[in-house]
Amino acid sequence: MKFYLYFLLILFKTSFSQVTHSTKPTTTRRNDCIELSPYCTCLGGPWYIYCGNFSSFSQLDFTLFGETRNISYITLYPKQPLILNNSLNLNGLRLLDNVVLNNLEGIDLRQNPFEKWNSKDNLSLQIFSSNFSKSMDCDSKLINDNFRPIFSSFKTVLFGYRNDYPVELCPLLFYNASLSYLNISNLYYTINPKFSKISGLSTIHSNIDVLLILSGHGTRITNGLMNGLIFENLNTVWISNTVLQKIDDDAFSNIYNMKFLNFSIVNFKNFFKNSTNKWMQSLNTKIKVDYSDSESLVENQNNSLLVNLNPLHSSFFFYFTDDDYENFQYFPHNNFVFARIVMLYPLNCSTTMNFLLKNVLYYPLEFGNVNTTATLKCISGLTTNSIQTTISTENTTSNIAVKGFLNFYLFTAIFLINLMINNYFNA
Repeated sequence: MKFYLYFLLILFKTSFSQVTHSTKPTTTRRNDCIELSPYCTCLGGPWYIYCGNFSSFSQLDFTLFGETRNISYITLYPKQPLILNNSLNLNGLRLLDNVVLNNLEGIDLRQNPFEKWNSKDNLSLQIFSSNFSKSMDCDSKLINDNFRPIFSSFKTVLFGYRNDYPVELCPLLFYNASLSYLNISNLYYTINPKFSKISGLSTIHSNIDVLLILSGHGTRITNGLMNGLIFENLNTVWISNTVLQKIDDDAFSNIYNMKFLNFSIVNFKNFFKNSTNKWMQSLNTKIKVDYSDSESLVENQNNSLLVNLNPLHSSFFFYFTDDDYENFQYFPHNNFVFARIVMLYPLNCSTTMNFLLKNVLYYPLEFGNVNTTATLKCISGLTTNSIQTTISTENTTSNIAVKGFLNFYLFTAIFLINLMINNYFNA
């Protein structure tokens, strides 16, 4: 349960970031940084800077404060598209929390105006209204002892609304990055970041814990997005509140360490019904397990992948009936992949349910993660021939009853909260 509460907090924070994002100050308070006129204002208080009346980063001089000022929120919105480089001089500022950048046309890999900060400073970077039209010089020869590209300075990164990606982005942006999450939002079928391939590199030391895809219409997940270097240590992919149009068959073929994949999409039924879903075969492809071999199970106990199938955010619920079997026939059990099915009440044990849950008792982590209200009838009736850790029928049934009700209340809360967030955006 702690696992899902953690992601609930992430949803709150990222939703709040995008709700409160503004391209101009909205308060009528006094200007607390008159020294930066005419380029910047601090109408929200001395810790909040908005700079929008400039056409070059070199026009901004924060040393005019006279002494270093603590800044919780800085928003930069140039009047014309700019390349982010060291012409942005942040001397005079001590950044504490949020950096919001708008109207970028590219990022210079060789320069990082945020170099004095690192992931331990817990800064969040948010990028909006940018058209990444300038190609990056993406070459492994850039890597040396002094190479510190921009994302290595932050703890979280959000690619938000009104961004476009006409050229490929360079994976080296994430060299030595240590992000608790990367949020790529507002994706459309034709507005989708792609990362270029770099030959001769086996690692860029990128550590991204969670990839969030939280909004978009006609979202497409491709192999170009799911870059193996960027996401070499990716733990979780959380897809929520988006209309998902397609997942390419090889989308996850270079992602080897993922532990959790969430689907709580708006068009759950249409997506799974109208797709071949062969992309499932690309999940956890480096792992092959023999469920009849206890040694194989022990060797791979840290290599499982859990796929959360949650139709509660959809306009139409999905009941995993017999007719749905062909939509999940490619579910890769042999790759040590498990299904977690979510519904507000116990579902009937259809052919589809039994297929998706057939190996559930072998799940090596906390059993409550796969044990939901939806599977109450089915898991209680499952038996297993050879499991190293024996689970008694009595304990299993009790465990299902208790944790099933807990899951019911938790996901009801998540459903209502996301409904409120959606209503806010549509208001």
